[in-house]
Amino acid sequence: MNFFVLIDTKMLSPQQQEIFKKISDGESVVISGNAGTGKSFMIKYIVDTLGKEKMIGLTAMTGMASVLIGGTTIHSFCGVGILDRTLHHYIYKLSRTNNPAGQRIRTVDILIVDEFSMQSKYFFEMITEIIEKVRKRPIQYVFCGDPKQLPPVSNSLERDDDKKKFCFESPKFEEIFGNNVFILNKNFRQGDSKYSKMIEEISVGLVTEDTLNTLKTKIAKRNMNNDIVHLYGKNEEVYEHNSYRFAKIDEPIREYKYEDSFVQDEKISYVNEMEVEKLMDRLVRNSRFQTPTSVKKKSFVMCLTNVDQEKGWVNGTTGYVVDYPGGYPLVCRDMKKSAEYLKLKKTYDMDVSVDKDFHLFSPSTLDLIETRIGKAIRTGVPLGLAWARTVHKSQGSEFDKVFICGSSVQNSGQAYVALSRVKTLEGLQLSCLPRIVVNNKAIEFLEKFSKK
Repeated sequence: MNFFVLIDTKMLSPQQQEIFKKISDGESVVISGNAGTGKSFMIKYIVDTLGKEKMIGLTAMTGMASVLIGGTTIHSFCGVGILDRTLHHYIYKLSRTNNPAGQRIRTVDILIVDEFSMQSKYFFEMITEIIEKVRKRPIQYVFCGDPKQLPPVSNSLERDDDKKKFCFESPKFEEIFGNNVFILNKNFRQGDSKYSKMIEEISVGLVTEDTLNTLKTKIAKRNMNNDIVHLYGKNEEVYEHNSYRFAKIDEPIREYKYEDSFVQDEKISYVNEMEVEKLMDRLVRNSRFQTPTSVKKKSFVMCLTNVDQEKGWVNGTTGYVVDYPGGYPLVCRDMKKSAEYLKLKKTYDMDVSVDKDFHLFSPSTLDLIETRIGKAIRTGVPLGLAWARTVHKSQGSEFDKVFICGSSVQNSGQAYVALSRVKTLEGLQLSCLPRIVVNNKAIEFLEKFSKK
């Protein structure tokens, strides 16, 4: 599936044309703006045009965001995993001539990073230092994202004073980008101007009485229809909601456990058992797949990895379990086809094996850690229940209908992200009014460049 299509230059606004000229001239640029202002459109345009002559690294800070733009995570592109090792470790590993990630770093011309503001100061300084040391020559960056959305993601190695700092608080940020920070200001996502204006108010925390009154009219009882996405602020609440919906289905449970294995590098003649144990322990501790996959026929599920990008079965694709040919879940992403399959009891081989709306989820690689001694691999069925998801995992997506559990939306940027996931005011439902919290540092950073 080719995510990008040819885009007419006449579709660019004067502001977008200015941004594109800067990038064409080889300058590093930051593209920001509210949700729905065309940041992803600019990424498409850059790849579609400059990608013909230059090598472009298309990345994002999260797996879901990378899927939405047709790229990969910056962690995967640069071969740094969760960035839990020392700077020296990564420079040494990536400087090897046969390291694939190191080769990508050395050959890429433009590195695009979507949802850039989810980088902490520590992550940003580490990743740019790694790239500089491995590459040994300048690189052009294009950062896209909205700092007013969710704050930076941190890890246990980060210094306490850098855990909550944005990447733009680093002196290195200004060194790389200077004044090339552009704020897109026209909203294309929300289908009505009233809701677009409401989202703008919420993004900066200056909410009028009219907006609050309008939001109050969207308060409703919990909707359990399958065509509406439920958003929560915490993983525990998502688990509780999905477990409740799962228990209501009167079908037998199928459970698929994960399998971990070690494959020794063929160039290594001897491996210390202690090293292997440490590697496998690291695989288990860092894996985002911690509980077995449990499904039932008719359950609403989400694909958790990219299993077939050409047919659109990627991280975030949702569908319904309709059968178990060969003992593994067959998922259909079309509601009508799912109902028809279940009603007529079609057979996989004869009827739907070539239909792109169906996919058979046999075990595949879920996690992979490569080291000098070999590979640690976790395999399993990459499915999870999908009736509800966190606000964090919804970032970058848009839906026709959304039910937001307002009481669990409490943190900085959560209300803005959650409310801007739905295309129109008509498709919005709330359990109660969410707590609207903004990050003043993000607001100050954007105000500095808002008049450009």
